[in-house]
Amino acid sequence: SELQALEAANVHEIIEGEEQADRVIADIDHTLHELETIDKWLLHYTTLLDKMGQDVHSVEVRNKALQVTSTNQKLLLQEIDSIVSKMKLTEPVSQRLKYESLDEPNGIKACERAVTVLMEIVKVKFDDTIAGIMLVKERHGLYNSYATDFAVRFTEFITTLIRTLTENLAKDKTRSQKLHLTMAGIEGVQTKLSNYRNLMNWIKSADTRKHYDIKMNYMDAFSRFYKAEIRGYIENLKHIHTNRKISPEDQDYIFMTAQVTVTAAATNAISAVMGSKATGISTMTAFRGVANILRKKDELLEETGQTMLGLARAANLKTGPEKNSEEQVLPDEAMGILLKSFISIVISEMNMAMDFLDLGKSSEDEYFEFSHDWLESLSQPREKLNDFRHQNRVNEVYDGIFSVYDDICMFFEWTMKYDQTFTVGMMNHLEDCQKQILPTAYQNLGLQMEMLMTKIVLNFERFVDDQIKEIEETKVTFKKRIGILPCIRTFPKFVDHMEKCVDGRQGQARSSVSSAYARIVKCIFDTLEALAKDHYESAKDSSKGVDDKESLNMHILNIENMHNFHAEIRARKIAGLEQFVKASKTLYDQNLDAYVKIVIRKPLGKILEFFEGVDNLLKSLAPEEVSFHLQFSKLALRD
Repeated sequence: SELQALEAANVHEIIEGEEQADRVIADIDHTLHELETIDKWLLHYTTLLDKMGQDVHSVEVRNKALQVTSTNQKLLLQEIDSIVSKMKLTEPVSQRLKYESLDEPNGIKACERAVTVLMEIVKVKFDDTIAGIMLVKERHGLYNSYATDFAVRFTEFITTLIRTLTENLAKDKTRSQKLHLTMAGIEGVQTKLSNYRNLMNWIKSADTRKHYDIKMNYMDAFSRFYKAEIRGYIENLKHIHTNRKISPEDQDYIFMTAQVTVTAAATNAISAVMGSKATGISTMTAFRGVANILRKKDELLEETGQTMLGLARAANLKTGPEKNSEEQVLPDEAMGILLKSFISIVISEMNMAMDFLDLGKSSEDEYFEFSHDWLESLSQPREKLNDFRHQNRVNEVYDGIFSVYDDICMFFEWTMKYDQTFTVGMMNHLEDCQKQILPTAYQNLGLQMEMLMTKIVLNFERFVDDQIKEIEETKVTFKKRIGILPCIRTFPKFVDHMEKCVDGRQGQARSSVSSAYARIVKCIFDTLEALAKDHYESAKDSSKGVDDKESLNMHILNIENMHNFHAEIRARKIAGLEQFVKASKTLYDQNLDAYVKIVIRKPLGKILEFFEGVDNLLKSLAPEEVSFHLQFSKLALRD
């Protein structure tokens, strides 16, 4: 067939072209070999290019790291330069703090600048990383050592200065001899210490322990100074300026019975010795009586603490400065002068202590410059501090400096020896002082004034108790049962004296005096009633019983005394005594009515009984039925 023929032809041609096919195959094999070689070279070049790319990438990464490192190092250098500049002292601080004079104003100013620079550097805030750098730690340690060394130096200097100033101030003994105590020379001390206020402000923030040491030394030095000054002033006030002895003639307002003094008794006994021959009494017996009297006098002096040593000391005081009659004041005025002088000293000193010791709330950056306005402001009271801690500091300093409350109380007790009515005037003076210091920062001074007021009021109440005891003694000592009682005569004078002491004031003095009026008047009325009652009981117990004469005497006693009381007290027009004036008028009217009845009953007794019986019948019967009773008929009336 044709297909077979065509295939046979193809095979023949293939057989004939085998040689050419071998050449082609050989070329193909060669080509494949060359391709494999090329492929190997491409693979090699690819590997080389990959390595070269990695090297290039590594170079690029390293280049970027070097750039970052370079930038960071530049920033680090800038930060280090900034830290070094912040920690660098621009002035010779160390030399100034060690060697600058603290006595001269220029030296003080230089030290103030030095500590200001030092504290500005120390107070620079760094983060934890920078604060941990050795350079920063070393610098901080060095600068803190500068501050510590200067704090020690300043503490020693200011302590010595305070002690020296107070000792020199105490050498002036003329202040305490004047009537009004003024701290002459204290302004110089305050001016001197004010130069160190900025350094005190610095040391309070830099070293609280050293500040506390300075505060304690300040309190100790001024406490000793003021204690000595005030005690000396009180002694001179006692023996030179205060007139506490009141003559008995001027004390007619006291409800005390006249007593014979020990000296008078001794004089009488000696007179008895001189007349012993005439009386038949032996001289030895009389002298024994004198000896007994003098022995009792010694016992009395021992009981009151006035030993012979005390008398000698009093004699020495009399030989000192002579008393100036123009500067003599009464005890209540002396107490007022003492308190006002003391308060003015407290205000000035506490204001100085608050500023110098920086007890109040103040800014560390606040810079103080001395001025005369500031010096004058020390005498003005300051308002109470709102911060409880600051107020406690002020109270602590006051207690440390002014420990003279007991001395003031002893002076008060000394003034009360002869006349305790002066307590009323002292209440007025003390109230004025309390009003002055009540809203101020001196709380403990106010507490002491309250304690003193309580002591004075209690003393006045004890005085009133003594007066009441004396009035009650009238029941025993008043024997006449007629006339004006001594207490009734004395009470108007007592009222006049009390009103003079109160001086028209309203307050504790008026309250205490009004209470005294009420208690004394009640006691007077009770005493008068008790006298009448005792008189009535004694007459009742007698065999004769109570007659009209005895009743008349009782009513006359009440009438006379109530009339005198009403007339005297009403004329004084004192509001607090109006109720007692009315009560006395009521008692007067009651006793007068009873007296009139007794006097009229004596001559008209039967007719009064007749009409009293008629009145009693009219209460239960008709008027026309009264005549049916024989004892009330017309015939009975004629009889």
